[in-house]
Amino acid sequence: MFKILSALSISLLLGGCVTSGHSTAAQLAEYKKSIPVCYEKNECQKMWSAARRWILNNSGYKLQHITSDYMETYNPRNGDTNIAFRASLEPSGDGYRIVGEAWCGNMFGCVPVQHEAMINFNQYVSDSVYR
Repeated sequence: MFKILSALSISLLLGGCVTSGHSTAAQLAEYKKSIPVCYEKNECQKMWSAARRWILNNSGYKLQHITSDYMETYNPRNGDTNIAFRASLEPSGDGYRIVGEAWCGNMFGCVPVQHEAMINFNQYVSDSVYR
């Protein structure tokens, strides 16, 4: 009985990993497609302010570094599932991209899931132009 339960547990665990991996790849692709881009100074300032607001409201850590083109929270503690976040304003063609990155200190995952947080960041920053 113990062997059957062990085998079943391992099977469920591995099955969950395979599903998560596929989901993560799709989320990463969605994240890359949705990176916010701005072209005019006012638009970029508005989006950069929105990026700062999103980080302040959604990261588990306070901002440690902030400049006109870079901001980053404190790093997460080992084992912590809260996300830390970094954003940078990068030249891209005729405009700028606002690239965000989330991570945590827990090898089993972050809360919220880091790719979901990055997609939400992109949507919030992109939508800020219309607010």
